[in-house]
Amino acid sequence: MGAGQEQKGAIQRTSLSQEIQKLKRKIKSYDSQERRLVQLFRYGEINQDSILDELNQLKKEREADKQKLEDYTRAKEHLGNLELAEMRLAEYCQRLRHDLDNATFHEKREILEMLAIKVVATPEHINVEGVIPLEATSTQSSDSSPKVLTIGRTSA
Repeated sequence: MGAGQEQKGAIQRTSLSQEIQKLKRKIKSYDSQERRLVQLFRYGEINQDSILDELNQLKKEREADKQKLEDYTRAKEHLGNLELAEMRLAEYCQRLRHDLDNATFHEKREILEMLAIKVVATPEHINVEGVIPLEATSTQSSDSSPKVLTIGRTSA
């Protein structure tokens, strides 16, 4: 992973972390807002319809913020997983490059089969697709390991 990409990933993680913290604080604040509304109702400052409307609105906002918090938390986890996958992919490509230099013709064919390379050429473009195992070594071809589908395209 390049330095620019690492920095971008760190900024995204920091931004997500900040948003997650803001949402946690906001969700905590809903309880005190509800208490203040109840106090206003007790003191006769607002009527029953108004308090019910306000409480329903707070409930909707709380649920929306909880969903947003869940989404941001999941996105942060996915971002970390993607960064790890990118590092593993770079390591895998490096190992594969070294193995290809020393491989026999038969071993090279096995590697291409393991990567499930598919090439479709038309007069307009060429599509190259493949699957790269993120956990497997260059000689391991376990179907249970995580994989990244890669697609390359060129136009004529």
